[in-house]
Amino acid sequence: MRIGLLGAGRIGRLHAGVLMSLDDVDQLVIGDPIEARARSLAADLGARSAAVDDVIAQADAIVIAAATDAHPHLTRKGLARGIPVF
Repeated sequence: MRIGLLGAGRIGRLHAGVLMSLDDVDQLVIGDPIEARARSLAADLGARSAAVDDVIAQADAIVIAAATDAHPHLTRKGLARGIPVF
């Protein structure tokens, strides 16, 4: 399963480590408005990074670890694709 992680800050790093440890996660794709932060976290974990909209477009499910005020917008985008959103 390809999981998209939206947010590469403190809580995003925590979720990324957990997601990478799961057997059912074949690929983790990380997106953050600060793309360098997403690239850095992805490189640290052996994951991929992409622009936030590309992560949503590619993922089988998304985990939102972005700033609280971004949650509604990102949740709606994931639900519009018909994918699970956490």
